[in-house]
Amino acid sequence: ENQGLIAKRQLRRLLLDCVPQAEKSQAGREQIAQMVKESDADRSGSIDFQEFLLLMRLVSNRCSRERLAKERAAVVATHFSVRELREFRKVFKSYATNSSGDMSFEELQSMLGSITRAAQGARGSQELLEVLRRYSRGDDGVDFPEFLHVMRDLVAQNWGNINSLTAKPAEPTPEVDALL
Repeated sequence: ENQGLIAKRQLRRLLLDCVPQAEKSQAGREQIAQMVKESDADRSGSIDFQEFLLLMRLVSNRCSRERLAKERAAVVATHFSVRELREFRKVFKSYATNSSGDMSFEELQSMLGSITRAAQGARGSQELLEVLRRYSRGDDGVDFPEFLHVMRDLVAQNWGNINSLTAKPAEPTPEVDALL
């Protein structure tokens, strides 16, 4: 409104664009309201530029804490080793190429298609989509913690013989080397 201030309704719209999941729960709405209250230093009911910067820092910190907590919970729940987690993170980053930081269904299918034929064709697509939807937020993509759950599910059911197809060969021992 050319006053250098952001009105409550404009701010609400902006915050919901930044943190869309906040509207889905009472706790989320209360947290957003608390952050707005904390950032409105002069209690004017509007947010000036400096207050806006503080608010964006509060929102960013909240999102970072939530992402970290979600990832920690996924690590505990999936029981992957540290080495496996590192490898999964590398794979995730190399296939999740969109700007959202999520892996789309197509990217997941492409990644798995490089491992097993089960990811190809209508049946494989349907099976994979069912697994993905068990762990995604309602869209057809997954963030890294959700990806870990998808991979645990696929490994647990040995989907498409994924376990033997991804098993690393044993390191040769000196005794075996001597025989070769």
